Amino acid sequence: MKVRTVIITFTIIGILTIFVINHYLTNGYAITFIEKNNIAPTSRVRELTEVLLPVAYYEFDERTEYWGYIDESGEVAIAFEFQEAYDFDENYLAIVKKNNRYGLINTRGERVLNHLYQHIQYLGEDIYYLESSNFTGFIKYNDAEKNYTTIKEVKYDFVGSFSEGLAYVVRDKKVGYIDATGTEVIPLTYTYQEDFNYSFMNDYAFVHQNGRIGIIDKNGDFVVEPQYDEVINEYTLSLDFQDLYLSHFEIIPFRKDDKWGYMAPNGTIILNPIYDEAYPFIEGLAIIRRDHKYNYINNSGDLLLNDDVDLAKDFYNGYAVVANKKKAGLINTNGELLIDLTNDYIGVVNQGRVLIVNKSNNKYYNINNLEDYFTISSKAGDDFTDCGVFFAKNENDSYKSYVIYDYQGRRIYEEITPYEYSQITYHGKTYIVMHAYEKASNLEYLTYLDENGNLLWKVYKGTN
Repeated sequence: MKVRTVIITFTIIGILTIFVINHYLTNGYAITFIEKNNIAPTSRVRELTEVLLPVAYYEFDERTEYWGYIDESGEVAIAFEFQEAYDFDENYLAIVKKNNRYGLINTRGERVLNHLYQHIQYLGEDIYYLESSNFTGFIKYNDAEKNYTTIKEVKYDFVGSFSEGLAYVVRDKKVGYIDATGTEVIPLTYTYQEDFNYSFMNDYAFVHQNGRIGIIDKNGDFVVEPQYDEVINEYTLSLDFQDLYLSHFEIIPFRKDDKWGYMAPNGTIILNPIYDEAYPFIEGLAIIRRDHKYNYINNSGDLLLNDDVDLAKDFYNGYAVVANKKKAGLINTNGELLIDLTNDYIGVVNQGRVLIVNKSNNKYYNINNLEDYFTISSKAGDDFTDCGVFFAKNENDSYKSYVIYDYQGRRIYEEITPYEYSQITYHGKTYIVMHAYEKASNLEYLTYLDENGNLLWKVYKGTN
């Protein structure tokens, strides 16, 4: 899997923060320190396998972020003493930043690694990659002993996460592979290109050499010599409320010269390159383009639609949006047109509802009964999340922000102005992570809604 930073949210400092500070200063508002409540941790001893979520607030008068952790009930578990705080990984360890250096803590807030490092990265397989002035290399965490051992001291320009027992590493723009002992089992001989996933998937990996892409096995031998111009071995399905990362495809789109086709992970051709564009199979169907028009195919290459369309979106929950002449409709996986191509916009179907917009009017329809719908006052709504809420643009804000609705279309949490939000899955549960602001307290913070739409935590000003 492609290496990703472990933080699950957005940085709080940004254009909006600068705007708010400037607004208060230019309007003669004296920013003074206000005591903050709901930031002190409880005294109970935490289990080392307890799930904790990173939260933060922004102190306007100090222009500083403070990060800590809450538990699943919203109780503060670890004090707000960090400059940055990231997810707890599968070992229930989290990377945190203090005094401009990174360290590791457990769910009791105890230090596993002191704050000495310029960089810490969890790679999977209980292995971490560290960079400091005194040590750069790999360590392995021992869960039984609650400590770590040094594996190898070595420096790379980039290190990927472990996938199928191997991780790719980069030095001087060359790619190779290490095993869990830090040994280079496949030499760094392949050409590195940014934004490409070199991880092993289904026993094989794609690599660049001499300007083309080939396929190697775990011995580093080519099973297919470099000959492809492009492959899609990972894909992000972008929805209103989340980005779904997909990889380890059994059928992989590839481009050779000017045409796209599909192959197995070992390079066996499944569908010959005859398409102008080709995308991964999602819910058993893939988008393809021919002669400036789009359609869907199954893994035999059979077309789903009798007529090609101007636009086709990926399937999600059994439905997909198609469009002709800038008018959208909705189909199912049988290719049946359930909603005619007469609409300005159609969202994805989620929680049994689908958003349809015509002339800026938002209507949320019951997908099983299109006579059943409700409207909202906001002009631009988003799709239903999986957490009991959906979001819409805040029409009263000249800057980008949102308002929150429940599944019945009722405005909730009106005191909160979310700037950004995203649905995430964290330790097996679904949350909305939300960067919000409250005018009443002039406080900006990072928090969560749980799977039932409950607000887990917020910082608020004291009464003194």
